[in-house]
Amino acid sequence: MGANLYIPGVVRMDEEVRKGDEVNVIAPNGEVMAFGISEVDSDEIRSTRRGIAVKTLVSVYEMPKVREMREYEQGLFYDQSLPAQWVGRVIDPRPNEVIVDMNAAPGGKTSHIIQLSEGKAVVHAFDRSEGKVRELIEVLSRLGMDGLYRVEVRDTRYLDVDRPDLVNSVDKVLIDPPCTDMGVRPRLFDVKTMDLVISMSNYQRQFIKVAWKLLKPGGVLVYSTCTIPPLENEDNIAYAESLGFEVVNISVPNASGGLISKYRDSVVRFYPHIHDTPGFFIAKLRKPDQRRQ
Repeated sequence: MGANLYIPGVVRMDEEVRKGDEVNVIAPNGEVMAFGISEVDSDEIRSTRRGIAVKTLVSVYEMPKVREMREYEQGLFYDQSLPAQWVGRVIDPRPNEVIVDMNAAPGGKTSHIIQLSEGKAVVHAFDRSEGKVRELIEVLSRLGMDGLYRVEVRDTRYLDVDRPDLVNSVDKVLIDPPCTDMGVRPRLFDVKTMDLVISMSNYQRQFIKVAWKLLKPGGVLVYSTCTIPPLENEDNIAYAESLGFEVVNISVPNASGGLISKYRDSVVRFYPHIHDTPGFFIAKLRKPDQRRQ
């Protein structure tokens, strides 16, 4: 998006490239995205995991280098899209609530939950990758949130087994699962298959199934994705209902409703061509409290 190219984002670098060389940054489909100066030799790419690979001079995008701003380094803000910011508002975290973020990295939504609860909620943040959890901890630390969260490396599809102490004990769960990312922008090109959409939908349902076990009666699940297909969105909400969840109607200013008529007025969608945002989906569900019936 106009930022410098960092080493983790490099798929391949020509072997003859040396530090100080003028280079093009090329997308996997062959399109030139940026021109800049290499900050490393090509052989360093294989041994170095962090730092700038190319200092961007000219880009097809026009954005400031946000993550190099002094205010960013000081932890004064986190760069997050408008739809993603609404997720924390829909969760509405309160002091003393036990909240589980099942897919927490890189930490935008986790940190927003902590902020909105003024650091008084009991926030458990999980991710299955050690690298992502390290990144999550770095983000939360940069934002000045040390001591206000509990982070673990876990595949949360098995959280009911690995953390039985959380079963029937959680007030709110956030599921922002891996998805096909069809709403992410800017993007020069994308290739997705229906087989992948179906596979991701089935994968996402495993988190929903575990969330049901974690939540207290009356507990709330917020489900969000940055993708478009109903299979990963409305169809998964129907699956959640089959487990016993009840859909809670939500309304977000200047957003659209569901694609399927049943959820037209209960879930929220954002579209790049309508709202000038990433494509995004948000739904809110509640585990019924039989004691109140």
